[in-house]
Parts: sequence; C-alpha cells; structure tokens
Amino acid sequence: MKYWVWAVISASLTVLILEGVKCQTINVHIDNGALQGATETVQGRRVDVFLGIPFAKPPVGNLRFRLPEPAENWEGVKNATAFGPACMQVASNPNGFPGPETVSEDCLTLNVFVPGSTNTSNNRAVMVWIYGGGYNIGGTSVYSFKEFGDLTTNKEDHMLISSFYPCLAVTGDVIVVSMNYRLNAFGFLSTGDDSIPNNIGLWDQIEALKWIKNNIQYFGGDPGRVTIFGESAGGSCVTQLALTHASSGLFHRLISQSGAANAYWATSENGPELAVRTGNIVGCPTANTTALVDCLRTIEAGELVNASEQATVGLIGFFYRPSIDGVLLTKPISEMLSDPVVLQRLRSFDFVTGFLDGDGGVYVLNNYPYGINPLYFRDILIPFWTDLVFENSTNIVDAIKKFYYDKNASSIEAARDYVDFLSDITFTQPMFKFMTSYLSEEGGRTYLYYFMRKPLYGNVMSGSPSWFQRANHGDDLHFMIGSHEPFVSGATFTDDEKYLSKILIQYWSNFAKTGNPNMPEPVPAIWEEYNVNKEHYLEFGDVIEGKRSVVPKRVKMESWVKVVLYVYLVLVNLEGVKSQIIVYIDNGALQGATETVQGRRVDVFLGIPFAKPPVGDLRFRLPEPAENWEGVKDATAFGPACMQNLPNPFGFPDPETISEDCLTLNVFVPGSTNSSNNKAVMVWIYAGGYNIGGTSVYSFKEFVLTGDVIVVSMNYRLNAFGFLSTGDNSVPGNIGLWDQIEALKWIKRNIQYFGGDPGRVTIFGESAGGSSATQLALANASSGLFHRLISQSGTTSAAWAVSQNGPELAVRIGNILGCPSANTMALVDCLRTIDAEALVNASCLISLKEVGRHIFTTS
Repeated sequence: MKYWVWAVISASLTVLILEGVKCQTINVHIDNGALQGATETVQGRRVDVFLGIPFAKPPVGNLRFRLPEPAENWEGVKNATAFGPACMQVASNPNGFPGPETVSEDCLTLNVFVPGSTNTSNNRAVMVWIYGGGYNIGGTSVYSFKEFGDLTTNKEDHMLISSFYPCLAVTGDVIVVSMNYRLNAFGFLSTGDDSIPNNIGLWDQIEALKWIKNNIQYFGGDPGRVTIFGESAGGSCVTQLALTHASSGLFHRLISQSGAANAYWATSENGPELAVRTGNIVGCPTANTTALVDCLRTIEAGELVNASEQATVGLIGFFYRPSIDGVLLTKPISEMLSDPVVLQRLRSFDFVTGFLDGDGGVYVLNNYPYGINPLYFRDILIPFWTDLVFENSTNIVDAIKKFYYDKNASSIEAARDYVDFLSDITFTQPMFKFMTSYLSEEGGRTYLYYFMRKPLYGNVMSGSPSWFQRANHGDDLHFMIGSHEPFVSGATFTDDEKYLSKILIQYWSNFAKTGNPNMPEPVPAIWEEYNVNKEHYLEFGDVIEGKRSVVPKRVKMESWVKVVLYVYLVLVNLEGVKSQIIVYIDNGALQGATETVQGRRVDVFLGIPFAKPPVGDLRFRLPEPAENWEGVKDATAFGPACMQNLPNPFGFPDPETISEDCLTLNVFVPGSTNSSNNKAVMVWIYAGGYNIGGTSVYSFKEFVLTGDVIVVSMNYRLNAFGFLSTGDNSVPGNIGLWDQIEALKWIKRNIQYFGGDPGRVTIFGESAGGSSATQLALANASSGLFHRLISQSGTTSAAWAVSQNGPELAVRIGNILGCPSANTMALVDCLRTIDAEALVNASCLISLKEVGRHIFTTS
C-alpha cells in the first residue's frame, strides 16, 4: 500500500487566479500508480488537467498489429502535464485542419479534464471524446477541453448571457476524457485472417473505455454516466461502438456529430490487398500472411506509414477503415441495423446526432472558385458519382437530378446544389438511416440538431470558395472547444459566438448528465425529441430555436436513401502509370489522364477538338469553332496530324497517323488540375516548313514540371490544305495561320478550366513555328490572344517564310487532278471533292518539280 501515501486526493490546493497559468501540480493515484497533473485557471475558475496517461502498453515491436493490452503499473509518480504524441500518420490535413505536433508509434495515451477540484466524491458525469480524421490522421493534443468541463459563469459571462436570455446561468460541470487510437495501417490494416485482427483502432477505443470504467472514479467521475462523443470519423466510431457487443457496459449515451457507422466512407474491405501491396513495397514475403506480418513488425514505423500510403496508389475506394470482421462488427452495417439483438442494444442508449448545412463543402476546398457549370453538374458530376456508387442506375441518376439539378441555375447556384448533393450522400442520408433504425417507442431518447453557424473569422478548414458561405465540415468544433484555447490557433470570437459556444456545451453536458439536453441547467430553447411522428430538431443558427422537418425533400429520397457508397478515385503515383481525370470546358466534358513523371504528377489532355473537322465543304475554308458534345469525350490519345506526305525526307520525327480531320490540341498540366491555380500558359507551334509536322512528336510532360507552366500544343493545316490560295475569295490563303488563331481563341475561352491564366499566354515555336509566332504577332486578327512570344530559329522576314505563288500552284494542282482551272470557284469546288490523299500527293508532285522554291507557305 506504499503508493497510497498519495491518498485518494485531498486537493485543497491554493489556486492562483491567473488566466491560463499552471499554478500547482496535483497528484492522483489510479490503478497503475501515481499521476502528477496540473491545476490551471480558465476564465477565473479552476480546472485540473492530466495529460498523456498511458491506458495500454506501447503497441511497438511484437505488439504492433495486435489488440491493445492494458498498461503496466509504474513506480513513483508519472508526469501527466503534457500531451503524449499522436499515433503514426503521414501528415496533417492539407486544408488547415489542426494537426498534432509530434507522432509516435508509442501513442496510446488519454487525457482527463476535471472542472474544479479533483475529488473522488464528486461523482460527475463523464464525456469521452473520439477525434475525427478519416481514420488516418488526428490526435488529442489539438482539442483542449478546459473550457468545456467547467462553464460555471463568472459575473462578466453572466452579464453577457443575460443580455440575450435574462437570468440564464450556464454550467457545464462534466469531466472530459480524450483518447488517442491507432490510425491508418497501424490501426486498420488486416490480412483477412488471424495474422492481424481487424479494427485494431476501434479496439484501442474500447481499451480506453475499459480504463475509464476502472479509473475515472479517482478523478471524481461517475463510471455509470459515460457519454461518448465524436465528430466525422469520430462520430462514425461512436456509432460503430454502439453497435458492437464488445463495448457493452462501457458507456451509456452517445453524440455523433456529422458521422455514422453506415456512411460509405466509414468501412472498407480492401485490407488484405493493402497488406500484400505494403509488404511488396518494403520487401516482405507475401505468400504467407504470418511471414508477411512478422516481417512488417520489423519495419521502421516511419517507413511503414509511408509504404502503406504508397500501397493505396492506383486503387479505388477508401483505405484503412473499419471492416466487417465477424467479431467486433459481426455483419455488414445495414444488416446489423436490422438485427433485433443489435437493435435492442442500440436502443438502450440516449442519442444526439446532427449535421451542418455545408458539411459537403469539404469537397470543394481549393476548387471551383467561379462555381460549377450547371450542365457539368447534371451531365458529369451526378452520373460520375452515381456510376461509382450504384453502377450507373438510370433510375437513380434521374431521381438525383430531379432533386438537385436546376436548369435555370447560375454557376454559383449549381455549385451550392453540388454541396447539398455531397452533404446528403456523405453525411445526412447515412445519419438519417442510422437514426430511423434506432427509433423505437421503448428505446432511448433521440435528439437531432442542424448547425448553420459559420465562424465569423472563417471556416475551420481553409480553401472555401468565396461563394461558399455556410458552416463547413468541422466548423462546429470551433464552438465546441471554445475561446480559451481555440481549436484553430489565433481564431477569435465575438461576444455572441462566445455565447453560442457556451450554449452548445451546455446542451451537450446536460445530455451527458441526464440523457435530456434541456436539463438540469436552463437552456434558451427547448430541444424536443425526434420521433417518427414529430420530426423535431434544434437549429443552431443566428438564433437557437426548435423546428420540425429539417430539409424534408432531401432526407426522404427513398430511391437512394438505403445505401450510399462513395468511391474515392486515388490518383496513381507510380511512374508512368495513368489514371483518369475529368474536366468540363465550354464544349463538354473531357476525360484526360494523370501520369507520374520523375515522381511527380502531370495531368494530360490530348486530342481536344478546337474547330470543326475541315473536311468536305469546309476544306480550304477558315476554321469554325468546334461543336459541343454529349457525355464525356476521351482525351487520352493524340489526334492525328494534318495531311502531309510521309515519311519526310529529313529524318525529322514523323507523326504516326494523319487525317484531314486534324484540328485538335493538347494540354499538359503540372500537378493537379485545379481551376484556381492560375498558372502561366505556353502555346507550342511546331515546325516543318509549313508542309509537315504534328503535335504527337512533342511531349511536354517534363517541360511543365520543370517550368510549372501549362503547355498547349496545336495542330494546324499544312501544305495545300493550309496554305493554298487562289488570289481571291475562293481560297483566301493563310488558312494554317487562321487555324492557329482559332486554337488561341479556344485557349482564351477554356484554359481557366485547367488552371491556366488567359492573361499570361506565351506563344513559342521553332523554324516555321517560330516564323508563325512572329507572323501572328504582326496580325491584328490575333489581338488579345497572347502576350509574349518566343521565336526559335524562325522569323516572318525569312525568305522561306512567305510566298506569292499560290494562284499558280492552285491551277497546276487542278490540272494534275483534272479539275477545271479557268474559273477559281469551279476549280475550288472540284478540289473539295478530291480524295485527301490524292490531293496531298498532287501537291507533293509539284514540290518535287519546284526544288529551290518555297511553296505552300504564308502569303
């Protein structure tokens, strides 16, 4: 009993009333040994904080990929005044979501926040926080629950709140515990057999809950009043734990914020494949799972987390998520939600759940700055997602279009409809499905909320387009954590935001204490239960008020409410391997390819028509803009080069194919295609003496990566097809240059969709391409289409760059092909009927007879 000299806690410590200053240490003895925490003052009131407490053995070495084991006892007093490191992960969220400072494989620690003095007789309700992060990132250190635990107001706070609601005193007075759990491959890899148990991250959470049941009394907590709560993946964890028998008796109420067990992103079944791929990357044997896992246990943690990330490249789906293992999750979630035994357990809990009005905004971060073309939303985005989810059921596509597509919508309105669409399939629909399965007259109480308040300082995650003015995914965390140590460092609060924060915490803590968010402490609006007959919910907006039938159209779409599965297309990161990417331009949708060059991403769009095919009556005419198309046009292969004689006699690379239908261009984008990138654009004009050449022999993948610019290359008509003239209006001449101008017009209209800046366009070319660049610079017809030029070994003043023998050549070609030549209109009408190959051969025959003369060039 020597450790009990620390006793159970006296805690008659003198507390300095200095805001946020740790003024004393405090010792508590738990089952494992003694802990030294810190006493702090928050808004003039005392909070005892115990950080970095181990609840399980370090899951390292032979314990990697094993279920957690209870922490061992220790000698002396363990320092519990600093957060432990977060569990292994690649990186923090790239969109500004707060990330942990340190990571380690030895990470299974938890933290206890106690309002007032720690005393075993307090018997306070307990709330256990499970963080989000898609099961792949996150940690406890970014969540400070000091303000959450104790909200008994001081005089200043009371005056502020009274200005809104007279005589309202807000008191939280709950203990909060936050826990780390293993993430990504460390927490959710599986081999499909006993070599690695499934769902290790969830088992970590259960082990933490067991620790809480055994030890929370020492901090003054009531192990019979435990509420688990979490956001996003934390919310789905909460509901997954509620479904499993393995957590029986460990908690009694649950709060799920924008997350549900049955969300498409909350489970995956690709663990065995990922285990093999990870093994191959790090050089482990993969034929036998036991040998594979034994080897993976020897790999350095940083190397393993990077390899496991690389293993996802080229696969479709979500990775490192909970899976159906027959033990913790005994069957598919949809089946568990109809299992009478599971439902009996589930309905024993009181339940709070809800979502934000802009939860789907997480999918438009750093994208769509100008909105979304309504046709793109209708014809591309809805079928794209539906094809991935439902194998392109026409009925479902039509139903979704009916609810979300508005033919009269502007680009901004269509973008907002897209956010609604993604909010619903990602968060709202799964949550309603889970909640409606839960409802029962004999069951626990259910409360629904709808959160609409965007932080005045800005969304928690950065990168929202200017048209997005809603509460985005995660914005509720800003208010839940409060202003003392803001969730986002440097975030500020207005007085009414401080008030909203305190009220939100009051509802949560009331619920934790009694199962009813309206008591014991007073609240500004009565939050009525949600049931099948009275669809009540509480709206957190500019005003907090109870309402009914939240967005009823969207939540009752029976054609697709049952199952919504989202597949995330991972861009391939393996050298030279391609995956697909879709961009919508003025003419329609394009499907390009994403490639990796020297370890870096390049998006490539090839063979894009910028003009109508110049065939038939359009031969020898100025180019006309390309027509729009339905569906998605494949843009993964170069179009044919324009008509020319092959092979060329100089050994210069030849295009593989030629055609008269050749007016296409190609776009090379460094990194990810994003309309907000605003990169400079370079437009390549190939050489070949105006008679030969094509874009397919020029790959600009390495160029764009080195220069961080977008490059566009274009085909243009050559020889007689591009530079024949009759000296009058029958064939005006310089058609090949007009093709170049038409391509530049296309670039000005469309390059923004690829992330290019139409105000920074440079044309460049070599030899005849260089002379074309300088000719375009002289032409008024190209005004405003480019801003800089690079001419390599070519200029318009070169002797070979212009000729005046077009009319003579037209007559001679007509004579060779048997066309009348006395009248230019009759001559040209006849030439338009000649087979393209016969025409190019006739023009080539003249070239052979005119050695030393420059023919079929600009005039």
